[in-house]
Amino acid sequence: MAFVGFGGFNRANQAAILQQQQSDMLQAQNIFTQMGAESRKSQMQRWQINSELQTKIHEITAKVTVNKAKMADKAMNAITQYISS
Repeated sequence: MAFVGFGGFNRANQAAILQQQQSDMLQAQNIFTQMGAESRKSQMQRWQINSELQTKIHEITAKVTVNKAKMADKAMNAITQYISS
């Protein structure tokens, strides 16, 4: 027979401890699942931001290239007109 009282354990105490441990494990699993979901959400947000940034960089680079070509054409036309006159 188990010693009951003064810090001794009986079946009810053991069951309560086991139930608390199971509850703690379930809470830990839930927290781990939430952390994983938040991590995936953050990763998707970073991917979206990076994708938008790369698109903007490409658009700006294309505009700069076109503007450089236009400026070069204007300069060449000005030189040609100067030489022709």
